[in-house]
Amino acid sequence: MNSGRGELNVPIQEESTGLKAYRIAFVAAIGGFLFGFDLGMIPSANIYLRDQFQLSESQFGFATASAVLGCVFGPALGFWLCDAIGRKQTMIVAAIFLALSAIITAVPDIAGTDGPATMNVFNFFRFVGGWASGCVPLLRQCSFPR
Repeated sequence: MNSGRGELNVPIQEESTGLKAYRIAFVAAIGGFLFGFDLGMIPSANIYLRDQFQLSESQFGFATASAVLGCVFGPALGFWLCDAIGRKQTMIVAAIFLALSAIITAVPDIAGTDGPATMNVFNFFRFVGGWASGCVPLLRQCSFPR
């Protein structure tokens, strides 16, 4: 706005736009790295997963692909959640679900289940982790300054 003396009144920002963009990009890159690490580690775990739980071919395939399937549904659920509670809260919820997913897939028999029920818990929380990772790129894109 012009104050009438030939000068512009521009509000001072607390944090430069460039620094904010770098911080967001850094956090997003770490999240992408962790999810990529997770997807890269499942083939190593597959050797023991099949033997431990005596999985059929279809069960084995679903256990491997469950996180990627969660990524497919992540953006759609992320849009809905953003509308319901807001972008920042959606990112917090996704981070909590991703952490919970990592913990429970590490010890899927935490509830005392055994056999097929353990694999169901494992697959469900791999799907949840995939959802959380799939919804974050959508939110990250909306977070960058214009």
